[in-house]
Amino acid sequence: MRAVAAGAPALAAVVLATACGGGAPGEPAAGPPAAAPPPAAVPPARSAPFALVPDAASERVVARAAAGTRVGVRLRLANASDAPRAFALAATSPWIAVPARVRVPARSSVPLTAVVAVPAGTAPGAHRAEVLARAGGRPGARVPVRYESSVPVGVRVLPGAGR
Repeated sequence: MRAVAAGAPALAAVVLATACGGGAPGEPAAGPPAAAPPPAAVPPARSAPFALVPDAASERVVARAAAGTRVGVRLRLANASDAPRAFALAATSPWIAVPARVRVPARSSVPLTAVVAVPAGTAPGAHRAEVLARAGGRPGARVPVRYESSVPVGVRVLPGAGR
């Protein structure tokens, strides 16, 4: 027992030095121990990530058209989940037509075209709308949850034909 008790201070010094970044007694400390990396951000299991974005380097799209004409605007729908998914699309303006449903393969994106049809007789000016992509919640969930992603769409009605 006496040998163990006599060796205890030396053992404590080694443990303390190692925990503080040093090696054996008498060796210089190597600095503070490396911090553990932060845990990776993981989305909730109930919502696989997806996004509807302009198919350009912008946060919104602008359609420029004269009254009585049509113009297409390019969007992109991305699915970051590990499974293919179907999305419902809608627009907040009757002037904008989008496909009702779009299927996107796993971990990929697909281009979309929203068609803006400015009614004849519309006065020149600016109008705002949105195109929405919706994904349903978890099947069988007690509380229905709807996830959506949207892109603002500006419509600039130009002077010209169709008036």
